[in-house]
Amino acid sequence: MIKELRSTKLRAFEVDLLLEFCNNIMNYYIGNHVLLSTGEIAEVYAIQPQSVYRPIVKVNDKLIDLYVQSQIDIVKVF
Repeated sequence: MIKELRSTKLRAFEVDLLLEFCNNIMNYYIGNHVLLSTGEIAEVYAIQPQSVYRPIVKVNDKLIDLYVQSQIDIVKVF
């Protein structure tokens, strides 16, 4: 949803309002489990303000920054 708002509908919202919305929901997703396009199950570890839809996730003991590892996507949120 955030990705969609950012790419296609940003002009329909006040930028300050959208940023406040994003900041408020970021903490909701920390700790959630996600399915990655690699087939791995990961835990959302941290969300970066510059890229809220590409968080840092944890697979076992390995941290993966999805902003840096752009070939990996979140397929599903549990």
